Amino acid sequence: MACDLLMNTDLPISQIIERVGYDNQANFNRQFKAYRELTPTAYREAMQRG
Repeated sequence: MACDLLMNTDLPISQIIERVGYDNQANFNRQFKAYRELTPTAYREAMQRG
């Protein structure tokens, strides 16, 4: 769900974190990077470039 929101919306990452159920941005960033090997910001930028 976070990946979809990062790719398909302009929501701030802080709002995406809340929507997917995290209450701590550092924990979200750590888990996201472990899963995608990119930070949420880097992932969003890469997906926008195509």
